[in-house]
Amino acid sequence: MSQTPGTIDLEIDGPVARILLNHPPLNILTTDMRLELLDRIGIIENNRAIRVVIFQAAHEGTFSVGSDLKEFPQDEVGGRQKIQFEQFLLNRVERMNAITIALLNWSSISAIVASIWPCRSLAA
Repeated sequence: MSQTPGTIDLEIDGPVARILLNHPPLNILTTDMRLELLDRIGIIENNRAIRVVIFQAAHEGTFSVGSDLKEFPQDEVGGRQKIQFEQFLLNRVERMNAITIALLNWSSISAIVASIWPCRSLAA
């Protein structure tokens, strides 16, 4: 897939899939990107040949600082819906049959502590 800024790119090479967060420089996860991530997870889940999934930044820099603060709803109901969708997405990653790895660089370590990804392995 092409690497277009503001997207979640997917590369598949035999049993290994790479999910690339492509919203430099901080890889802020917008709602559209989370929907793309959900789609990419579905593609991986439907491909039984994939045994390993690597999550990483598409460019040098931060793995991800998390949600786009500009998209946080002002009302309680909207806030709960956003949190529930984000938790649903993380649960899907956690339940994947493949081994999941978050590939980090050293500048990403502090960000990962703040928002733990449900991967079975973290590599820096």
